Amino acid sequence: MSSRYALPALLILLFPQFFTSLINFAFGVPTQLSQIHPFRCTDRFKSCSSLLYQHNGLNEDQIATFYSLKKSKIEPISHPAGGKQGYLVTVPCTCKNVNGTNGYFYDTFYKLQPAGTFANVSRQIYSWQAWKVGGDEKIYKVGDVVTIHLLCGCGEKADSQPIVTYTVQEFDTISVIVDLLSSKIGDIENLNPYLAQHPQFLQVGWLLYVPMEKS
Repeated sequence: MSSRYALPALLILLFPQFFTSLINFAFGVPTQLSQIHPFRCTDRFKSCSSLLYQHNGLNEDQIATFYSLKKSKIEPISHPAGGKQGYLVTVPCTCKNVNGTNGYFYDTFYKLQPAGTFANVSRQIYSWQAWKVGGDEKIYKVGDVVTIHLLCGCGEKADSQPIVTYTVQEFDTISVIVDLLSSKIGDIENLNPYLAQHPQFLQVGWLLYVPMEKS
């Protein structure tokens, strides 16, 4: 092999995950959802009011329909990177067992359309925030109404900051997310321990729980 290609090839062999993420980032392709975990329930609170960040380009009427909520529960919010329109959706978050997994969830319902695979529905309608139960692809049929389990979180105290379920988008950094949701880097890292391993590295599609300042 020519020496001019030896070093790049060696780097790709040594750091395949990095270069895969770089390619996905460059072409706007969501990477594998390697970090998506239910928020662990606490003994003290079985339910709370929580927030989901919706970034699929839907209007408020569509969001109200897909999330089975009134429009009064939807608040527009502009993303600081490029001003992309997003929404904060207030939902009742409940501790429950979903097919053997305990965590906080908000359940809504979706009528399956053509090409309505779990991945497509989660990505295009619910901002990658749906929890895959397992085996649901086999029962997906056009026209069926299925339950969508959306991930949410509750604080440990009655006066805790509201927690936002947020999916990392292109060009996001921790600082961008902090500015968007009026949070703090340390608070985000506390709720998402895996960030401590690579605090400045985020992948598109990662799901974060972000405590939002009440003010």
